[in-house]
Amino acid sequence: MITIDQETLRRPVQLVSFGALTIPYPAGSALSVVVHDGHADTIAIRTSTGQIALNLYAATSNGHVPGYLGSCLRYLSSENIDTSALESFADDELGGTAADGMHYRFLSTSGEGWLLRGSVRSPRACAPDDIALARSVLHGASVVAPRHHMAGTTLELETEPRWISRSE
Repeated sequence: MITIDQETLRRPVQLVSFGALTIPYPAGSALSVVVHDGHADTIAIRTSTGQIALNLYAATSNGHVPGYLGSCLRYLSSENIDTSALESFADDELGGTAADGMHYRFLSTSGEGWLLRGSVRSPRACAPDDIALARSVLHGASVVAPRHHMAGTTLELETEPRWISRSE
């Protein structure tokens, strides 16, 4: 197992822009853009042990998305995580471990008119490292979200990332 140390988490190699969303890109992970129904709406970051998916949503002026928690709960239930075994963490994090040992965690950060969700899927033993990496990416993200979308709408991302050097 390869572990991502805390110093690496604090030092992203470079930034990558997807239009409305720019994220710090840590070394050692693979990146892809997922397209649903013709729209790029998910950034997938694969680590050596798991996957982090990022989704950007339009939100109310205070960063709230109606039904957000319910959608997270439905997803966890669809992964056969018993709702009585769900774990709630600080900063509105929600997660649980499935019978097969896979751990799922939802994390988010928000601002005026947007919410950025990170979801982590990782073996329970490796989950702390992948969750720390997801937090690092979320907290280092920069969002330029349009303000005319209805809260809860998934905001479209560009399919071709633009790599940005630290000096830009």
